[in-house]
Amino acid sequence: MQVDGGHRPPRESELGEGVEAPLAELRAHDRALRLDARTHIHREAFDAVRARVIAIADAEGSITLARLRDELETSRSYAQALLEALDAERVTLRLPNDSRVVRRSARR
Repeated sequence: MQVDGGHRPPRESELGEGVEAPLAELRAHDRALRLDARTHIHREAFDAVRARVIAIADAEGSITLARLRDELETSRSYAQALLEALDAERVTLRLPNDSRVVRRSARR
């Protein structure tokens, strides 16, 4: 999801009461992705971030947490959650210096 401050998925608590069942349904149909215990992102928004990460990593050789945070004009915690989700989906590979490179299998 995108809000006025850039890419910042809302926390479940910001969505109001009774969102658990609808979020579960969205996840079941791959329309939403859980970033962490309290944060979800719409699949289309996540796919847009995925494309940006791949483009930056291709142009610059890798991407760092700080680079993604600045690119998305978001907080460090959200950028970290996004990168961890990309790691989990095997799009990126975290290197010992904490930067990420795009996995060959993720280039479609």
